[in-house]
This record gives sequence, structure tokens and C-alpha cells, in this order.
Amino acid sequence: MILALHEGLRIVLEEGLERRFARHQWNAMALRVGLEALGLSLVVPEGNRLAQITPIWIPEGVDDDAVRNMLLRGHNIEIGKGIGEFAGKVWRVGLMGESSNPEYILDLLVALEDTLPKVGFEVAVGDAAAAARVANLGVHRRAAAAGRRQRRRRQRRWPRRRWRRQGRRPRRQQKPREWRSTKVARLARRPRTAN
Repeated sequence: MILALHEGLRIVLEEGLERRFARHQWNAMALRVGLEALGLSLVVPEGNRLAQITPIWIPEGVDDDAVRNMLLRGHNIEIGKGIGEFAGKVWRVGLMGESSNPEYILDLLVALEDTLPKVGFEVAVGDAAAAARVANLGVHRRAAAAGRRQRRRRQRRWPRRRWRRQGRRPRRQQKPREWRSTKVARLARRPRTAN
């Protein structure tokens, strides 16, 4: 368990917390846009939504278990069912950790486009995936521009970092000779002996 925790934290830190939070937000937004393009309505109002889970109202006349079984057997996608007072009324789509991926979102939207007409809920084919792609593309363009700005800033600092990594200072910053310790000065004056 400790090794699994260590590996999970390594993965999170490798990506970076800010990038990970942003990735969850982008993918949740793309999923919501795609679901609304399918004609499905979301349970939670705009200001209170979480990026990690998206509850969706099940349309009138659609069998909850039938859709979830078709998604699981036909497309290998599992979505959660409602709990408590939402049982049979809500589907829950989780986007947590590595499952928060644009490819998985597009797969789910295409699978819903395929499955919902089979249970009596007509949808426009292709609209959901296209809307999600457009939403995700716009966000990624803004993120790419921010990444370019950050790389430029990093390049300006590069020479100082290189000197630090090599363990030396640039010439203009070296300490004057009189600041060196007396032991170093004695060692420098000592004649070398050949063995």
C-alpha cells in the first residue's frame, strides 16, 4: 500500500498539481458541452459543479440498467447509477485521475450517441463529439499559449541555472582571493610531491 501511495504521488508530482487540476477542469467542461449537445441535462447548476464527477438526469422513458449494460457490454464503458433518492433517475460519470482523458470523453459521447437511440431517445449523431472537441481545442490552445510564455521565461533564466548545476559561479560573481579560507590558500601554495 505504501508503494502504491508513493507511485501515485510520483505521478501527480510529475505532471504538476496546477496542470492536473486544469486538466480535470478542461475535460469536465468538454464532457458537459458534449452531453448538452446530446440533449441530456445536468443535475448540478453551473456554479456548483465538480470536475471529478458529472451527474446526468436520465431522460424520460429511458431504462437506466439497459443503457448502462449496453455501454458496458458493447463499448466497455462503465458509468455509475444514482444512489439514494437519485436511484434510477441519474447517471454518474467520473473523470478522476488517469480516466480524465479527452479520448475517453469522446469515446463515451460516441457510445451514448450509439446507445440512446436503441432505447428510444433520439440524438443528433456527431454533434456531441464535435462540440466536445471544439470546447477542448479552445482550452488547449489557451494552455499552449500559456506554456509558450512560461518556456520563454525559463529560457531567460537558463544561464544561471546551468552555472548552479555545474557547481560554479560565473566569473563576475567569484569571491575575491582574500575571502577564501586560509586552509584552501595553504593547500594551493603547497608544492606537489610525486610518489
